[in-house]
Amino acid sequence: MNEFCEENLNEEFFDAFSRRAVSSGSPSLDGSLDEERAVCSDSEILNVLKSEKLSRQVKGPSSGDLEHECARERIQATKAEVLGKSCGHDGHAVHDHKKSDIDENGWEDLLGSGHLMRKILRAGHGQRPASGQLVTIRVKCASNEFDNHEKLTFPLGYNFHIDAWDIGIQLMQLDEVSALKTTARFAYGELGLDNKIPPNQQQEYEIELLEIGEMLSFEDKTTEEAELFLETLKDRGNFHYKRKNYDAAVRLYKKGIEIIEKELLDSSRLESMLASLYANLSACHMKLNDWTEVLETTERSLALHGNNSKVLFRRAQAQIFRREYDDAIDLLKRAIKLDSSDKFMSHEC
Repeated sequence: MNEFCEENLNEEFFDAFSRRAVSSGSPSLDGSLDEERAVCSDSEILNVLKSEKLSRQVKGPSSGDLEHECARERIQATKAEVLGKSCGHDGHAVHDHKKSDIDENGWEDLLGSGHLMRKILRAGHGQRPASGQLVTIRVKCASNEFDNHEKLTFPLGYNFHIDAWDIGIQLMQLDEVSALKTTARFAYGELGLDNKIPPNQQQEYEIELLEIGEMLSFEDKTTEEAELFLETLKDRGNFHYKRKNYDAAVRLYKKGIEIIEKELLDSSRLESMLASLYANLSACHMKLNDWTEVLETTERSLALHGNNSKVLFRRAQAQIFRREYDDAIDLLKRAIKLDSSDKFMSHEC
């Protein structure tokens, strides 16, 4: 899996994809993610195949953990759609620019938590962009040179950049210039970004909204244009997956699936991509211990590409969790036959 970085999202890509936009001013498609197997290690799989005491091999999530994960996913899923409505990231209210929200120095607390602050440096005009619209911005970063961009185009609400941008830009008007200050929580988090952004780094930006494009749509796009966008979307999901931000990865894979299944008239050429997205989605649900979703997404992936050993492996683990041991053993044996290169596959069962 190729790592996907912010700098891969350049103006040329979205210019090629959205050349019909109205301005008011290669990863593998094998459907797998390289990862540690979450429930059973390689050596444990041999024991699973040889032993009838499978229930001792598996530890399930507590109801409290599941409730926490479900609540977190609901909050995260709401964020991308919420601006322009009534509620913001993490359930905090997000308001329009009001005098009561602004301190004596002109800074507005967007989430009411102090984690994301905005100060309008130059007022704009007209409507604000919504989630799903293409925007073009200029960015000057006071914290590092990596985040400086003279002209950057991307769709809002797709987690293509940091949360602070997605939230702040949806509150801006055309030609507006605003300063944003964000804690690491809405920037690059505890991990930072390679050697470019340190861990837990607070970021400060000056952002100018240069253009507001059309709502992202695939009705008039060629299959090649759609595939190019879907590759980028999947790469971005893989980027979040590698950072263990599984909720963001789930949203991106689901967006890709929705585009193929609901928006593209000729989706037959994208069956391999669809199988890959379902496979990667199953990996996320496995990390979140959502075994019902693992079964659903692996079934959809295998219906499109039945010979993916990693998807078979994930489905087997879900069946182990549900104590469907005979089916799990059959799937693991199928996976072994398909992928003898895995280090546990070469052993006899």
